Amino acid sequence: MSDNWVQPPENTLSSLRHGISTCDGIELDLRITADKELIIHHDSKVSVEKSLLGDVNPYVESWDLAELEKLGFCSLKQLLQDSQVISQWRDEGKMVCLELKRPHPRSPEGGGFFGSQKVTTVLSEMISKAEEMLDEFSIPNSNSVFYAFHNKMHKSVKMAESKRHWAELLPVVPRFGHRKLKRLMAYPQYFVTPFSRLINKHRSRVPQWYLVPSNISNPSTIAPWWAEVLDLAAGN
Repeated sequence: MSDNWVQPPENTLSSLRHGISTCDGIELDLRITADKELIIHHDSKVSVEKSLLGDVNPYVESWDLAELEKLGFCSLKQLLQDSQVISQWRDEGKMVCLELKRPHPRSPEGGGFFGSQKVTTVLSEMISKAEEMLDEFSIPNSNSVFYAFHNKMHKSVKMAESKRHWAELLPVVPRFGHRKLKRLMAYPQYFVTPFSRLINKHRSRVPQWYLVPSNISNPSTIAPWWAEVLDLAAGN
């Protein structure tokens, strides 16, 4: 890496292109826009100076894709259309982990503070949209995984009828509050939930058609593979 290299802004095509070119893969965050497209964006609110937000609802789900792209954010479609990224992702076997971000409760798609079912539906829509794009660009199943901090992720996957790899990130982090509050609320679950229990919980929620290819008669031979997916999703 050149001494003159300057880190690109996050959630931009240049940053993602750099990451997938220099590493074995990348992790990115997806949110759904007001016009039902997928934008790469981590925070619940649009990550720009407040002066650029104007009087518009600050939550990402309130903005159209074109408005967010104008601010410099990259869409999943843009990422897939980039020749350098697609070469690394599809042809060179690089891995991309796609975290589906749950809308903030006050977001138009958030469903309020008790809107778990709304979140499940929104995530299923995101999975369907993302899977359609990955299939269009012939991204191998082995090169991607969907995951989310949502305890009904398995239901979202079922609703979307997805055939791609997925994982449910646990313990679930709240959708609201600052970073320290989220961690504080999640810590008790970490202390009482060993990783082995998380693996068993995931296995129990995965349908047999997903875990067991037609040419394998013994389901137990698939367990190590699923554990590797969970380990990857956990960032290990």
